[in-house]
Amino acid sequence: MKIACLGWGSLIWKPDGLPAGEWQTDAPSLPVEFARQSTDGRLTLVLLDEGQRVPVLYAILKESDLNGGMAALAIREKCARRRIGYWASSAPAGIFAHAQVIGNWARDRAMDAVVWTALPPKFGNVEGRVPTAEEAASYLAGLTGETRRIAKEYVCKAHAQVRTPY
Repeated sequence: MKIACLGWGSLIWKPDGLPAGEWQTDAPSLPVEFARQSTDGRLTLVLLDEGQRVPVLYAILKESDLNGGMAALAIREKCARRRIGYWASSAPAGIFAHAQVIGNWARDRAMDAVVWTALPPKFGNVEGRVPTAEEAASYLAGLTGETRRIAKEYVCKAHAQVRTPY
């Protein structure tokens, strides 16, 4: 089974044991943005329901089935499996945003399945809230010390093709 993993944030430069090949740049364009405050203070990239689309990346997983691919990504992301989006040629598109677009892209490349991190935006401790560009910039500008360092590292290491409006 050929399974792709989509990525747009730290997964690209810090795979932390994700069993995947090299990252490729001809993935679909999706609406991702710096819209999730993480517990360590970073403002991370997440897939939004709508917004300006930017090209993301993909890598082929070294997993032989969809469940294994989902589990591997959930372990790397330190999140519940329900926060892993997927599309499979043998299953309905499911409830995940953009599954049809991702599926069309995957079919064109003879892939059997695709997985991705499906964490929602979160800002000001409100899950589902997308900060405005001004709020995001103000938040990042107000960080200090180690929190500022890791937040800056995350933004600076974002892949060149993932240029979001923010």
